[in-house]
Amino acid sequence: MVRGIQRVSWMILLVARLTWAETQYSAEDVKCAYTLNFAKFIDWPPDVFGSPRDGFHICVPAQGAIADRMEALYSGQRVQNRAIELLKLSERDSWSRCQVAYLNGLAHGARERVLSALRGKPVLTIGESHEFNREGGVIQLRHAGVHIRFSVNLNAAEKARLRISSKLLKLAEEVR
Repeated sequence: MVRGIQRVSWMILLVARLTWAETQYSAEDVKCAYTLNFAKFIDWPPDVFGSPRDGFHICVPAQGAIADRMEALYSGQRVQNRAIELLKLSERDSWSRCQVAYLNGLAHGARERVLSALRGKPVLTIGESHEFNREGGVIQLRHAGVHIRFSVNLNAAEKARLRISSKLLKLAEEVR
């Protein structure tokens, strides 16, 4: 059963690599699929979850355009056998309760402050700014024509105590 779910997740991740121009999906849909599937290929330290009933927290900026799309697409979804809980946060909220922090939509200074607060905490940070990996983010999404590509900052992942699957690393355009 677990292998079947892993195969389906792997296929979804590969489908997400398609261009959104060739499908009925928007760029936001592809980014949502990437974000969900990244989470399925990462291991968090065992102490991240307090109890087996805790939800899997994906956090986004409250004002971000992608928040509503994620809310619709993630409804009823699970990651690591935990129900996804989408949290819409402001810069001043505690992002450290997140397992995934999608930071696109935060102003440059706010993004830097959130990344600084999360440094060393077991949170997968995802963003789209040109300097995201250099700023300490784990996964940087970028547009390449009609494609969406990603790069991984392995050093930031290790500092966050996140273990990224070799399958995911093989799909990355760049691993630092």
